[in-house]
Amino acid sequence: MSSIHFVVHPLPGSEDQLNERLKEVAERTNRCGYSVPSVLAQLKNAAVIQCVVGPNHVAFLLE
Repeated sequence: MSSIHFVVHPLPGSEDQLNERLKEVAERTNRCGYSVPSVLAQLKNAAVIQCVVGPNHVAFLLE
């Protein structure tokens, strides 16, 4: 099963900083698991066809 994870990274930032942040998120997920926020629980089984990320938004086109 696939999952979408969001990582907030300040700009300007280096590639090394982003890689460290992604590593932290992966380690936390492996150690603690993750839970779906209740607001998104109804979308858990929805298929995402397209994802668009802008400076102030994230949009998903669902099947």
